[in-house]
Order: sequence, then C-alpha cells, then structure tokens
Amino acid sequence: MPHPPSKSRENSSEDKTNTRRSFLRKGATGIAATALVPGLAAAKSSDVRVFHLKKKNWHNDINRIKNTKGVSVKTTQTEYVVSVDTSVLPNATPTEQQKIESRMHQTRREAENQLQGSLDPSASSESSDVSTQAIDPVSLGSNKTFYDMTTGSTGSSNSGFVVVVASGNNYNTSSDIATAAILAGTGLGSTTLWATIGVPFSVSGSGSQTATIQGNGRYKGQITTEGAGEATVTFDFRLHDHTSGTTYRTNIYSESHGVAAFSNFANTYNEAMTATLTAGHTYTAFARVTCTVGVGTIGEADADAGPQDGDDYTPPQGVVLDSVSVVF
Repeated sequence: MPHPPSKSRENSSEDKTNTRRSFLRKGATGIAATALVPGLAAAKSSDVRVFHLKKKNWHNDINRIKNTKGVSVKTTQTEYVVSVDTSVLPNATPTEQQKIESRMHQTRREAENQLQGSLDPSASSESSDVSTQAIDPVSLGSNKTFYDMTTGSTGSSNSGFVVVVASGNNYNTSSDIATAAILAGTGLGSTTLWATIGVPFSVSGSGSQTATIQGNGRYKGQITTEGAGEATVTFDFRLHDHTSGTTYRTNIYSESHGVAAFSNFANTYNEAMTATLTAGHTYTAFARVTCTVGVGTIGEADADAGPQDGDDYTPPQGVVLDSVSVVF
C-alpha cells in the first residue's frame, strides 16, 4: 500500500510497518496475544483467535459479532465462545468492512464515554504523580525554572475485547521522557495506554497569584491503520493541583487516523498556560502521552509513541519534557 509523504520519516519505518502488518495478517504466530478485559481469555491456534465472553456482558452484541465474516460463535450455559479466523479478514468485502467499521465507531464512542475519567484524569487519578521525595518550593511572585523531571506515572483503560500483539508504557526521569505504544489486530473494542513525566513543586508565601506555566520539549510518534482500525496519539502539557483537585491543560499535538493510513509526526514544543497558584498547595507540572486503538474485528491499528510495539528510533519516540518554568 503506498504511503503519503510524512514528517520526520526514518528510512526503516516502512519496512518495520510492513513487518508488523505481516504479523497481524498471519495471526501473529509466535507473538503473545492478550485480551485486555477481566474475565476474558484469548488463545490462538494458527490463524484463529478464541475468546470466551460472559453472556451477561455480551448478549446485546453477539448477533453483530456472529454475522461477521471469519467469525463463528458457540454458546454454552454461561458464555459465548467466539472464534475469529484472521486469515480471511483481509479478504472481506467493502460492505462487510463498512459494517464492522460502523460498529467499531459506535464501540469507540461508548468506550470514550465510559473511560472519561481515565482519558481526562481527575484529582484522584493524578494524585499519585506527587513525588514522595523533597519537593522544591516556588515562592509567590518569584519566577523559577525546573530542568530535572523527577516523577512520572502510567495507566491504562479498556472497553470490549482487543487482541494486543505488543504494547507498553513507561517513563524515565533520567532522560525526561514518557513513552507508550499499542499494536493491535482483531477484536471489538478499544484500549488506551498513557504515561507522564514531570516535576512536583509546592508554593510558599501568602494568598494566591496568577502565573504562566511553560513547558518545553519535543514529541515523536507514528500511526498505522488498516481496515476498521483506528489509532490516536495525543501529547498534552498539564498542571495538576493536588490540594484542590484542579487540572489545567493544553494540547501539544494530537493525531488520529482510521480505515487505512500511515503517518509520522515529530516536532519541538513550547506550551504555556495560565493558572492560579495558591500558597500551601502542591502541584505537578507534567507532559503526558496517550495512545488509543480501536478495532472492529476486521481491523489493525498501531498507536506508536514508544518502543513497546517492537520498534525503536534515535531520537526515541515519546514526549520529552526538558524544562518547566513558573513565571509571575
């Protein structure tokens, strides 16, 4: 499949992409496949994936699933046993792909509604980003710049069942980078991974004052999709007030593709946001990378902002936070 021109493309990226597609079409033989749903088991023999779905959770969707080319369903007393023959999926007709793509979009919308707390974290989900070590103070009215990122976090969320060929998320305070990647093929649902890198600080003085919080660094990622697959990579810069639970945020860059696409993206960033800082409160300023894939049985997706999907680059993929400035 020809690829459109893209930014910052490495010479080896197309070869690695074609290799990943070959793995997916052949059923990813020799690569561990994981179904990311509690109570759902996945196994494979040659090109066949087998899922065990609890009846009470899937009775509304089972007719859509069983009418998909390459899918067979057996019913037991408590579950549906769904077999997906991935070898026939690339040969599905356009009409069948459109049906699955429509269902995939619906599943993605449902997942985004259910997972809003994970995709747009509240105070409780971000509070773990506070370092237990000594936190540098910022005096109200005095500018300060941080060059060492000392904390980070990772998380995930899922909806439906997705066969993940390779995935992971991580952060590294030595290189000030957060990374995440998901390579998925077949299934009916979506999965999200995110990672953060940042610095915590406390505020001293009296009262409150408006400040500009600036983040500088770079980002790099890649998206590959085929069939009814969708992938999104988002980079954000955020400030979280752990005392009040307020989160300020600005988008660094976001890209999303579905059906059949290939894209590389990389750039530096200098993002700023206005926030009210209050004496006695503790904050974390951080960059966050979020990768989401959705598949609708006939689909493959790779949201790639890290080495966890089997590739690696120099400079590495992910989001780097080089410095954080507090300017009054």
